[in-house]
Amino acid sequence: MSFKASGFFINQAKGLLPKLKKSSAEQVQFQNYQRDPKLVTDAFKAALTKHGVRRDGILARVTAKLRSKYGHPIPLDLAVDALRPSVKYLRPKDTRSAKYFVPIAVWPDSGIGMAVRWIVKAGELKTYKGMRPDLERGLFEELDAVLSGQSPLFAKKANMHRNPN
Repeated sequence: MSFKASGFFINQAKGLLPKLKKSSAEQVQFQNYQRDPKLVTDAFKAALTKHGVRRDGILARVTAKLRSKYGHPIPLDLAVDALRPSVKYLRPKDTRSAKYFVPIAVWPDSGIGMAVRWIVKAGELKTYKGMRPDLERGLFEELDAVLSGQSPLFAKKANMHRNPN
C-alpha cells in the first residue's frame, strides 16, 4: 500500500473516496482508501494534549518500548487497527412509533479517532501504588494488552458492533 507523504490526501478527482454501491441497503466500500501514515500518531498527540500542554515525550517513550518488545516499526498502527470499529448503529430521527437502529459504516479516520480515545482513556484510568495515576505506564500496559489481544477494549468494540434491535 503506498502512502502520500503530506497533507490531507483524500481527493475526489483521483477517485479515492469510497464508492457507493446501491443494493437493498446502501453499503459503503472503502476499497481505494489510503491512510496518511502520520494519522495515528497525530491522533495520539491530540488525545494526549491537555490544557494546551503536549505530551509528546510520553508517546515517544511508549512507542520506543513497544518497538523493542514487539520488533515492529509502527506498533501504534497495529494496536489501533485491531481496535478500530467498522460499524456503528444510529437511530433514525424520522421513526415515530418504534426505535429502529440503522447500521452505519464508520469512516476509517473516525474509527481511528475512536480507538485512540478508548486507548488513552483506559491508560489514564489505570492507577498504581497508592492509587497514583501514571499515564506513561498505563498507556504502555494498555497498548501491550491490545497487541497481545487481551484488552477489555475488545469487548467495547464488540458491543459497538452488536445490533441493538
